[in-house]
Amino acid sequence: MLFKKPKIALTFILLFTSVPMETVMAEDTPLQIVTAFMSEFEKMDFDAGVSYAAENIEYINSPGTLVRGHDGIRSVLEPFFAPIEENEFVILRQITDGNTVVLERLDRHRVPQGWFELPVTGIFEVNGKINGRSKMTSFRALLFTLGSLVLVYTIMVVANEGVNLFATTLPALADIGWPGQFHLDFATYLLLSGLWVAWRHQFSSKGILLGILASSLGIIFLSAYLLVAIKRANGDISKMLARQHSGG
Repeated sequence: MLFKKPKIALTFILLFTSVPMETVMAEDTPLQIVTAFMSEFEKMDFDAGVSYAAENIEYINSPGTLVRGHDGIRSVLEPFFAPIEENEFVILRQITDGNTVVLERLDRHRVPQGWFELPVTGIFEVNGKINGRSKMTSFRALLFTLGSLVLVYTIMVVANEGVNLFATTLPALADIGWPGQFHLDFATYLLLSGLWVAWRHQFSSKGILLGILASSLGIIFLSAYLLVAIKRANGDISKMLARQHSGG
């Protein structure tokens, strides 16, 4: 992550990330955070990689090339990685001192012409814990509990009464009473959740299908969907709620 496209192979690059890098998991050590950050960029998963960095990160790829923020990191690294087919980051030496992590690495990159190697030293400052990113353990536990509870209860109801939801819902709506009001209110929540899921996937065919499932199955589907979304967003709530790129 901390490398500049070399003019020649075997160039030594001193890379400073004067960064408040932030963690996805509150109890992770600075070294674990940096290791996860490196691992994502080794796989060229830029979305996952920058999720470990603070929004106001200051990134120095080589002297005189300071960029800021997630977009700044991507503007430097995405062009560098564009022709690369595979990466291997070999950690030669690692030093930690408080919130500072220093990695001496040999970065190996495979391009169509073959492999080239780049010695790199990366210096990371990892300050603070989470800025909107956490394991979201309690929320994930709540989602799992709610989804499981409703699923079990639904199975019991189907066993007792069969699949005849509309046979009881429609008469309740026609009676203009509180049971009907509850059903109508609940139906609007289901519709809204389905629209959000479809919107999140840019109303693609996949998004529309997921939206229909969310509207039809309620928390049974939505809890599982959100658990997957949290994992993919590395616990970043803003990324979890945001609209996905094409193919997401």
